[in-house]
Amino acid sequence: MAGPLAEQQGFIDPILQKQVSKSCQASLTALEKDRKAIEKAIDLLIESDPRLSQLFELVTSVPGIGTATATEIVIATNEMKTISDPKKMAASAVRLPRWSCSLQLSVRQ
Repeated sequence: MAGPLAEQQGFIDPILQKQVSKSCQASLTALEKDRKAIEKAIDLLIESDPRLSQLFELVTSVPGIGTATATEIVIATNEMKTISDPKKMAASAVRLPRWSCSLQLSVRQ
C-alpha cells in the first residue's frame, strides 16, 4: 500500500518525503488492519459454505491462482454457473472474444 510513497522518494525533498511518510503511517496501518479483517471474513465465509469451499479448492489448485484471482473467477462466473465451458473461460480470462483468443489453438490441440 505504501508503493506510491516509495515511488516519489527520488522526486521530492528527503525532508518532505519523511514528513509525508510519517503523516500517512496511521492511515496505512488502519488500512492494513481493515484489509486483514476483510480477508479473514472472506476466508470464514468460504470455509462455512461447502459449495464455495469446493469451488475455491478447485480454482486455487491451478498453479498461479491465488485467493484474489479465485474470488474474481467465482464472482465473475456466478459460482461457475454462467461460464462452465473451459474454452469460454479461457477466452473470458484474457478479455478477448473467443474467436480471436490466441489460446484457442492450444485448447483445441
